[in-house]
Amino acid sequence: MKGYKSFKRENGKLKCEDVEYEIGGTYEVKPKRGRIKVCNIGIQYYTKIECMLNYHLEKEDLIICEIEDVGDQREVKKNKISTNKIKIIKEINKDEYPFKCDERGNIIYEKDHKKNEYFWVYKYDEKGNMIYEKDSCGYEYFWVYKYDEKGNMIYKKDSDGIEYFWKYDEKGKLIRRENNKEIFEKIA
Repeated sequence: MKGYKSFKRENGKLKCEDVEYEIGGTYEVKPKRGRIKVCNIGIQYYTKIECMLNYHLEKEDLIICEIEDVGDQREVKKNKISTNKIKIIKEINKDEYPFKCDERGNIIYEKDHKKNEYFWVYKYDEKGNMIYEKDSCGYEYFWVYKYDEKGNMIYKKDSDGIEYFWKYDEKGKLIRRENNKEIFEKIA
């Protein structure tokens, strides 16, 4: 099974959690007790390169490599997998990433990694909330956000015209959230 794993480069070596790796190398984890578990025991990787963005790509010094899962034990949680054995196939050049990010790690351009004819463009507000999306078919989506003087989001309107409202107590804790479908309130 093919996947993607992130590393740091230190003194020319690929490192992850203080373990050194090399392109072409095969690495195995043997649990002392229990079983392979995502985010706990084993070698972690993602099935899609774009899934790594939320966790890893905000750091400039990280390297992404294509790996092959050659293990016989694994646990899968959505697009993240933990396995007992991988082989590192190659380093992925940043020009090959199916997306580009701004300085905060937000995706600003993304292309379909299977069909290069599709793409999406995104824009964000100063808080990092997406305010604009446009796809290669010409569809555009807009979001509007408003904040109180403490920086808490108090209003959002999405492209479908649905409005959301938030209310906070004097300490800034959420006490009410409302949209046209539901009202959530803190009772006690």
